Amino acid sequence: MSETEMERRLESDMPALPEPVQADQQDQGDQQGAASAAALIIGAMLKTQRECGRLAKGDFNAHGKYNFVSIDDYYEKVATIAAANGLTWIARCTEVVPIGEKAVKFTYSFSIMHASGAVLVDAFQHPILHPLQGAQTAGSALSYIDKAFMRHAFRVVTGEKDADSTPNTSDDWDLSPAPKAPASSSAAVPPPEALRQVIHEPLPGDPDKTPTLKTPDPSTPPAQLDIIEEVLVRFAPTAATAPALMGFWNKNTAAINALKGLAPDRYDRVLSAFTARRKQIEAAANQGGF
Repeated sequence: MSETEMERRLESDMPALPEPVQADQQDQGDQQGAASAAALIIGAMLKTQRECGRLAKGDFNAHGKYNFVSIDDYYEKVATIAAANGLTWIARCTEVVPIGEKAVKFTYSFSIMHASGAVLVDAFQHPILHPLQGAQTAGSALSYIDKAFMRHAFRVVTGEKDADSTPNTSDDWDLSPAPKAPASSSAAVPPPEALRQVIHEPLPGDPDKTPTLKTPDPSTPPAQLDIIEEVLVRFAPTAATAPALMGFWNKNTAAINALKGLAPDRYDRVLSAFTARRKQIEAAANQGGF
């Protein structure tokens, strides 16, 4: 067999190579795939929206005196219907910005996923303001934004008032620092020996570990009145719930009332600190009350 015949035989036995794909053809294919994925997700979202109906406000906030839909109710109904339609989602925190000394701004981004493998990345983005509540802050914010996403994405009806029907005043969010004692006493934490002069030893079985102040009288030196005010102002913002805040006030009622008679200006600053914290707790409860 000649060399020419061998080359012809090899060429005839080799499979034909595919035609090269042009760049514009590849782009069209990607666009069609993305459109198909979006269509699957949108169709499932619309189906979920039609099937959700109305959510009843089955929980009651005794402090704020209002009914609300709990996160568990959202998961039980909305998330279950969405899952039956092949939908799920995941939240990603993209920004955390402290606001003053008592609140934080979270920004979340949601990606929506379909059982087919289709994904809409960063389909929903939303910022929220949330009061600082210690270890509960992150979890509480995530529960709130998850409810906000479900309500928005699936147009869930809850009977909540529109934002336009709610008065919007500067008192709704008091983000200014809590009033502090005079600079001479608020620059640093009082030393232990000074604190012992105005604070009782921890009471047996006291669950919250907040200080119980001794009751001042007309013979109490001004320096000790400074420390009493400082302790009350410092601890008020640490109360994570309304009952905790009220408990701290009640256990120190005698000292607070005595302070009112001995030094009204100090009492006013203490009252302002408790009032500011109460407003923040109520604002957080109202945000989570839909």
